[in-house]
Amino acid sequence: MNQQANPLDELRPIHLPEQMDFWQLAPGWWIVIALIIGLIVYLILRANKKRQSLHLIKPAHNEIELIAEKEPSPQALAELSGLLKRICLVYFPAKEVANLTGQNWIKFIHQQTKTTIFDQDLEEQITLGLYKASCDLSSSEWQRLINQSKFAVEQLIKNKVKEKAQ
Repeated sequence: MNQQANPLDELRPIHLPEQMDFWQLAPGWWIVIALIIGLIVYLILRANKKRQSLHLIKPAHNEIELIAEKEPSPQALAELSGLLKRICLVYFPAKEVANLTGQNWIKFIHQQTKTTIFDQDLEEQITLGLYKASCDLSSSEWQRLINQSKFAVEQLIKNKVKEKAQ
């Protein structure tokens, strides 16, 4: 019996290509990787900057809560107005804010928050109540003033941060 030779026996063994190193990526992939890393770093830095810009909201709310625990008085109104002014001095130039009083002070807050924060009664209490011998705010009006002040702080800070981002 004539055995035929297997033609596959004549082939050389399989030669595997060299293992590719990590560094052998095409230049285009390195550009893509660099762009992705750059985008991630940019987003992290931007988020961190925004978080730092908004860091005063919580301490301001805590300080407003401390003021809220007090009875309505000219001193408490002065502390509340002073807190709002301190917040504004951090985010706005001192020459714009420092000398504002009365209606001009309330008008500045309304302009910067882009909304009417305090109604006529609360405006009067903030501007004139500081100089009265006693405060004639009821507990519900006092609470409303506290809530509106918290809202004003949030709006002042958030609007200024948005303005800086643009």
